[in-house]
Amino acid sequence: MTDSPLGEHINQKIAELREVISEANGMMKDLHAAIKEARGLHAEIRTDLETRFDDLAGQIVREGLEEYKSSLERAIEEATQGLYKKFDNIVNVLMAEDKDSKRQGRPTTLQVLARAKEQRDNQP
Repeated sequence: MTDSPLGEHINQKIAELREVISEANGMMKDLHAAIKEARGLHAEIRTDLETRFDDLAGQIVREGLEEYKSSLERAIEEATQGLYKKFDNIVNVLMAEDKDSKRQGRPTTLQVLARAKEQRDNQP
């Protein structure tokens, strides 16, 4: 880009966008690690409980654990989908593709970049 205020502004916004996307990717990695840990803990709990209490309450415990597993998987799925939705919202806002930006007639980030490139290419 050039050293013009527009070029600096665009470079700043691109850097901000990259930073937010990087942070979101970090959150996704953290989420996947938490999911893996939760599943590992679930497996440990299930094995331990089945071993210790099978004789006393085998069928009841197994049914409860299946219900727990189902609830845990639903919670994990809901949390994952919620994070994906938040990530999509962040990207839409940063790219000026959200409802407010559209309603206000703001150009999208890609449109701004294309105009800046066109202006740069048309300069002598």
